Amino acid sequence: MPAMPLMSAADRCLELANRVRHALELLGYPDLNQISCEASTADEITLRGSTNSLYLRQAAHAVAQHVPGVQKVRNRIVVLDPVQPAA
Repeated sequence: MPAMPLMSAADRCLELANRVRHALELLGYPDLNQISCEASTADEITLRGSTNSLYLRQAAHAVAQHVPGVQKVRNRIVVLDPVQPAA
């Protein structure tokens, strides 16, 4: 039986980012569909984007942290000021 080819470092990073992206999608919050996931190493993920909720920023971080293979999360998600209703 032929041996499975080893994944390149770039492929491992892409695979990790895809797993984190999928985990965020499973939360079901539309805001999180706009968050980008980038893996700079095979065990470090960076989240980028914006949301109107501190809770969603924290939830994205927690979910990413629990994806198998993730050792470090850099959370660059910006919480925007909520739109204030006109007085």
